[in-house]
Amino acid sequence: MELRGKTAIIRGAGKGIGQEIAKSLARAGIHVGLMARSASNLEALCAELQLNDGTKICFATASASHYEEVERATNELKKELGPIDYLITVINPGLGKSRSLAESAPDEWRRNIEVNVLGMYHMNRAVIQDMIERQSGMIINVFTKSEASGEANESANTAAKFALIGMTESLCREVSDHHIHVIALAPDTIDREAAHAMGVALTGEEWLSQAEEVAELTFAIIKHPEAGIVKKGFICISD
Repeated sequence: MELRGKTAIIRGAGKGIGQEIAKSLARAGIHVGLMARSASNLEALCAELQLNDGTKICFATASASHYEEVERATNELKKELGPIDYLITVINPGLGKSRSLAESAPDEWRRNIEVNVLGMYHMNRAVIQDMIERQSGMIINVFTKSEASGEANESANTAAKFALIGMTESLCREVSDHHIHVIALAPDTIDREAAHAMGVALTGEEWLSQAEEVAELTFAIIKHPEAGIVKKGFICISD
């Protein structure tokens, strides 16, 4: 698939996985809109990615937990880049300390849901209608290592994780007739043999621990959306 000239928004681009994904997409000639809460890291990354080859790099700031900010920032990036082909939202459901539910702090619990669950919902909602109208697009929701069961002393993180998976699968089914791919990608959902067959260089670990590995895999999914790298049953890829 020819990717040069396509457009992408990356939420969480200021550091880690989001930053590496931005670098990977920009190298492929994809016009990239960077988004995070603070401009400090985005300014430096934007300058680094300006390759003078016609690829557009821009950024906007927004708090993911506030839809009005997300909508404004998304519209700013669309004005610079044009219609958005890819949305990559990087979420880290690991806010706050590990506590039992009985000892949990309600404010921490609420913040986890607002930042992670509502944050992903806000990002997905900000682009999905345009994708439906254009009958094309891809949304990849990336979050930390996932398990298929709850973990003791992690009720807030577990609740956010299950919500992210469920929301992504629900959206996938909603847009399955509109040629839009919707994917939940967590580090332990990888078919490593399929990834290696496509030239994605992974370590021998059970899950992806390096931001560069997750970025490389994300790029491979974008380039080969039907390749079947993602393997767990709760991961859904629409066609």
